[in-house]
This record gives sequence, structure tokens and C-alpha cells, in this order.
Amino acid sequence: MEQEQYTMAALVSPTAKVATGSTARNNGAISNPSFARPTLGVGSEVSFTLDNSASDTATDYFIGDAEGLIADISGAMEIATSGTISPAVFNRLSGKRIVVTAMNYEATTNAAQLTNAPVLMLGELNGGVVNVPIPTAGAKRNDQQNDKLLTLDFSKSPILLDAYAALKFRVNKNELVTITISIGAAGR
Repeated sequence: MEQEQYTMAALVSPTAKVATGSTARNNGAISNPSFARPTLGVGSEVSFTLDNSASDTATDYFIGDAEGLIADISGAMEIATSGTISPAVFNRLSGKRIVVTAMNYEATTNAAQLTNAPVLMLGELNGGVVNVPIPTAGAKRNDQQNDKLLTLDFSKSPILLDAYAALKFRVNKNELVTITISIGAAGR
């Protein structure tokens, strides 16, 4: 019997302690269920690179648009070049509703890039797109010595990326932009 207790404890956790002479109690779940799925948890950050450094014209990049409605209505836009998570995967995940509470907007070459305000695009099933410019004028600088970095705080009025929403960034010619998004919540 005692050997059985130790064997069971080893199956539950290699560090589980078994008290002999007492009955087993269950004070709640002992592990995460095996069907749990990965999430973009509260407080997560995801970075994307928008690389237009080899182009002689400005290019529009988007993040989001899970259903492709905005791209279908608006025409050609580029997906982010790379990211800490695949931009294509993030765009699909945005259909599950992602709350953006803050964003770092950083240019590599020229601070003039930051005058291109990001735009929240909202697709409509009637074939329209509502463009909501995100003002950068009141944005904080993370680093007073870095004029190519802005931090946009949406904590009082978060941005919701869902199946029909995207963030659009116009990237100047010969410029590389890094966008870091702070996730406030993700839901179904």
C-alpha cells in the first residue's frame, strides 16, 4: 500500500510529498488540463518588423484583419515582414479578439516616419472601411534621447482587434519600422 502511494505521487508530480497514515484529499485541480491551449496572455508583448528599407516608395503594412475583409476592400497592403510570432498567425489570432493597451512605434532611419499616424481600420460587411487615425501628437517618448521612438498608451481606451479590424502603418521609402504591441487581454 505504501509503495502504491509513492508510485501515485510520482505520477502526479516528481516533487509530491506523501504523508503515510493519512487519507488523500483533493483541494482542487492538480494540473492544467491536457486540452488547454496557448494564449496571448494579459501583459504579453508582440513585436513586428515592417521592412520597407529596399523600396523607393512608401508602402502600407497591416496587422490584424483575420478574415481578410479589409485587404479585399482596400486593395494591396503588405503583411508585417517578421515578428516574435508569425505575422500571418497573429493576424488569424486577431479574429479571436485581442485588446491592445499600448504600442511602441519605432523608426530605424528617420524620425519623420513617426508623423505617419497609425490607422485603425474597421471593415464593414457592406463593402466599406472606416479609417480611424490614431493620434501620435500626445504620445510619450520612451527615451528622451531617441527621437525615433513613440509609446502610444491606450489603457484608458484600448483598441480591439477582431475579425474585421486591422492596424495600418504607412512606412516611408527606405525605412524599417518596429511595432511592439502590449496585449491587455485576449478572448473568444
